[in-house]
Amino acid sequence: MFRRKGKGSAQALDIPPEIISQILQKVSESHSRKDLENCSLVSHTWYQQARRFLFSHLAISSMQYQRPKGDKSIASLWSHRRPQEPKPGPEHHLERRLTGLLKMVESDPDIPRFVRHVSIVFPTLQPVNASAHYFLELIQKLDGVATLDVRLNTRRNDSIGFWDPTPLQQKAEEAIRHLCSLPTLERLSITGGKLPFSIFLHSPALRSLTLSDIQANSQVVDPISNLTMDPSMTTYAPLKALTLNVDDHSIDSSGVAHLVPLFTRHHTRFFRMLTHLVVPIPMSPPDLKSLLDVVAASLTHLVVTIGAHGGRDLRFGHLENLRSLSVTYQGSTTSAFPSFYPYISRTLSNLPFHTLETIRLELSMSCRNMDSWHISSNDVQYPNAIDSLLAPYALGRQGRLRDVEIWVHQARCKRQCGNAKRAPHEALIPQLYDLSLTDTRIRAECKRIVRQI
Repeated sequence: MFRRKGKGSAQALDIPPEIISQILQKVSESHSRKDLENCSLVSHTWYQQARRFLFSHLAISSMQYQRPKGDKSIASLWSHRRPQEPKPGPEHHLERRLTGLLKMVESDPDIPRFVRHVSIVFPTLQPVNASAHYFLELIQKLDGVATLDVRLNTRRNDSIGFWDPTPLQQKAEEAIRHLCSLPTLERLSITGGKLPFSIFLHSPALRSLTLSDIQANSQVVDPISNLTMDPSMTTYAPLKALTLNVDDHSIDSSGVAHLVPLFTRHHTRFFRMLTHLVVPIPMSPPDLKSLLDVVAASLTHLVVTIGAHGGRDLRFGHLENLRSLSVTYQGSTTSAFPSFYPYISRTLSNLPFHTLETIRLELSMSCRNMDSWHISSNDVQYPNAIDSLLAPYALGRQGRLRDVEIWVHQARCKRQCGNAKRAPHEALIPQLYDLSLTDTRIRAECKRIVRQI
């Protein structure tokens, strides 16, 4: 079927490039880099086709890489240290990594155009600051990156939890700014690091943004340099999904401004297209309310956590296009679970049921070795009451609810709760459970999770 190139059995088959591409696609889907590297060795044609799979991901880290035993792949830029050599520090390791990548690019200048995903991990900033010129030289060759994950200064340098205040060298920041400004960048995740928000606010194609570990004591948030600029004169990123994994007091090192007010007061157009919002840890109620007010017209999916000391009266009824809602009510060691129900009831009585299709409630409580702090194995009045509030709005009735999940997280101490029995799931949401049995379009589930503490 296929002809061999030249003479001899060792010559590669003359396979059409489109067939080679299909083969490599299947190999790539198996997540076997070793197989991809072997395919690239078959012939020059196979190498040309394999490049877009081999070089699609670029990882740059100052952490020491440990070569797997027996790994002698040609694509690896790492080499074993001889026993008599001193252990190289992260600065040497990163410089060797960057210079090796630059040599690879010099040997094949087309490699950068195949890079689509970049991961940058610097637990401390001294190594990248020392090699900032190599870092910038390499990054400036990339022009087609779609996904960027940046983790800067994530290693705590003391037992209290404070991060190293070392600033990022100008050339290193310029390299990250270059990636954020690419017209191809769609997904960005930033963990830690003292980066100005302007680095991503105006990213031309950014669709998804995740900000993590931005805490008061980490000194990671920089105020935007010019808050007085006219927003109408600025083009903002077309952001669709935002994850804010931040605490209540996300401030910069000088305490100039809170993170969310900085966004919602001065850059509301940044949220004009937002449809997915995830707030996995409790945020101060005023900040969360102001954020929800800004995105009320566009938001369709919301994941939010409400803490024990605030936000329980939060309303979602004004989110006119909301289709999916997940709320976690976090308990404390100073209030019993029954005290949650009035706030949950208020939340559920003020939802946009004309659009809401999916709802997930997580009710979480800590244990104080007292019966009154637990939901008794036979006491289902609170989940039943939640069930009564939701059932009228199920699909086929007054609303569009088709997927309902209720999770009751109940801590169990070894002394008081060791013999507690789980109530049947259907007993916790009887009406919704019955509806799901008669209408296959409806999925209803209630789970009681018991944690040992």
